[in-house]
Amino acid sequence: LLEFLHPGQFVLFSSPVYGGTDHFIKHVLPKWGINHASFDANDSEEDIHRIIQTHGADKLGLVYIETPANPTNALIDMEMCARVAAAYSTEERKVVLAVDNTYMGPLWSHPLKHGADIVVYSATKYIGGHSDVIAGAVLSNAAIMQRIKGMRTFMGNMMSPNTGWLLMRSLETLKPRMELQAQNAI
Repeated sequence: LLEFLHPGQFVLFSSPVYGGTDHFIKHVLPKWGINHASFDANDSEEDIHRIIQTHGADKLGLVYIETPANPTNALIDMEMCARVAAAYSTEERKVVLAVDNTYMGPLWSHPLKHGADIVVYSATKYIGGHSDVIAGAVLSNAAIMQRIKGMRTFMGNMMSPNTGWLLMRSLETLKPRMELQAQNAI
């Protein structure tokens, strides 16, 4: 978020989101002059446009959604949100759509195929799967990843080699673990 938002802009986010994300958006970003507005799964595309207009369409910097939402499992239409982000993008300023895909994991949902610019994961959950890592992952195209890597380098939040090794180990069993969890849910 920090790479794509600047003082005076606002982030539009789906509500609810994971508690840590909610706190970051509502309490940390405002300290850097970045505001927020939210919408929920019941809001139509027209409702979302009204929310954006209320906060200043030219100040929209990023759309952030979590689908299914934590903790309600509310579903947000990714393609609708991609249209919204595109509607406020200009040649000088692209409004980025970021999707937290933690709950669905990389097996069941592919946000990049539905218009997302960035996909984020708490790798601690399904990807790690063994309760022995704290990590995150971001997916995007090469240009966006270059920007994110630049910010990550200066923020200093690189994963340790051991955590990387544990995640590589966990990726080997990700598909069977998620398939079994889905089967057990039936």
